[in-house]
Amino acid sequence: MGRLVHELKHTITLGVLDGASVLFIERVDGLERVKVTVDIGSRVPAHSSAARRALLVGLSDAEVMRRLKSIELKPLINKPVNIKNVLASLTKVRQSGFAVNNEEH
Repeated sequence: MGRLVHELKHTITLGVLDGASVLFIERVDGLERVKVTVDIGSRVPAHSSAARRALLVGLSDAEVMRRLKSIELKPLINKPVNIKNVLASLTKVRQSGFAVNNEEH
């Protein structure tokens, strides 16, 4: 992570999928003046944003549904969020090989 920060100059965070959320376990701060950081030990919903979808994409749709059915899928922006939308976005990530954060988190 330190090598990536040195090369890219941006903060690098490490999160693990824990149920229906992502738990941040490590962070190396970037070298730029403007930094987006998360607190170690903090959690965010797994369905929101590119980094979280990247963790979900390796699971089957059935496993994603199992993990997310126990939580309320709250939108972080004014876009509807439901399990169908989450699965559709994961299909796009699987097809393209990358995930995009579009004003989500």
